[in-house]
Amino acid sequence: MNRTGNDDYMKRRMNWLGAAVLLLLFLNILLGFLAYRKDTSFKVEDTRFHLVSRDAGDMVFKDQDGELLTVSIEEPDKNQVSFATQYTVEYGEKELKVESDDFFEKGYRISENGEEVYVEAISESRWFQSDEGIASRNHGRMEELPFDVQMIYGLEDAVSYIGDNIVEGNVIIVLILMLLSAFGAFLILFPELAWKLEHFLWVEGGEPSELYLSVHRTAGGLILFLVLVMHLARVL
Repeated sequence: MNRTGNDDYMKRRMNWLGAAVLLLLFLNILLGFLAYRKDTSFKVEDTRFHLVSRDAGDMVFKDQDGELLTVSIEEPDKNQVSFATQYTVEYGEKELKVESDDFFEKGYRISENGEEVYVEAISESRWFQSDEGIASRNHGRMEELPFDVQMIYGLEDAVSYIGDNIVEGNVIIVLILMLLSAFGAFLILFPELAWKLEHFLWVEGGEPSELYLSVHRTAGGLILFLVLVMHLARVL
């Protein structure tokens, strides 16, 4: 191939690389957003709640119909939404009060509009010992519980995962996967340049073998596949 033809070929591959990087950028951001939505949401029966805002002791979720679910935690600096805390949930016309700060004396209590609707006494809490020796609560078959109780348990699981750094953590993960994606595309489109970058200090002239080029193209494809698998593992 003459110099002009080689230059045109390299330009075309540079254009392909640019297009591939833009496509991978879009896909990484989209999949990262879907993973974040999953991490900050929970589902109860056919209703899914997504986090829309959080500020100190208050969190606001929204269901698919636009109905807001507001969580107000008492003494947020001392308590988290967990098995030992007090907080109020407003959803539609309901106001649910959850109290478990005195769990070992009074158990786990949920009141709706001032009337107690669910109590889990310590003798009924069904604690079990895990293989790691950590005591955990087992609520049995969740679908057998009333909708409001399922909602509280789903909320607690979601809130316990939503930390102050969840946005930053997701951004860092997406950036890392984005860089890996770009590297994989580079190996597929420019294995010759990868060879030169790897050996330029030790070799003058010379060309990579077909085996080297094939291995690097395959490695680039595997990197893209692994990035996709990691994204899907977070989304699904």
